[in-house]
Amino acid sequence: MRQLIKVFKALSDETKLRILKILQERDELCVCEIMQALNISQSRASRNLGILKNAGFVIDRRDGLWIHHSLNKNLSYDSCL
Repeated sequence: MRQLIKVFKALSDETKLRILKILQERDELCVCEIMQALNISQSRASRNLGILKNAGFVIDRRDGLWIHHSLNKNLSYDSCL
């Protein structure tokens, strides 16, 4: 049940849906690119990416000081529910 709540929380906000759409169109983005594309603050972008990551929609990888975010292409419907 907790995972289902995480999924619905991740999909219940326009900003999070916009982040998913941008990541769908581009392979990988850092927070600064998401901030610029959506015209939102760094804290808002990071908070929403954290929720999306916690729900399993987004993965990240560290490259030095940068963290690059992308869609989790291994996500299955069963893992969401």
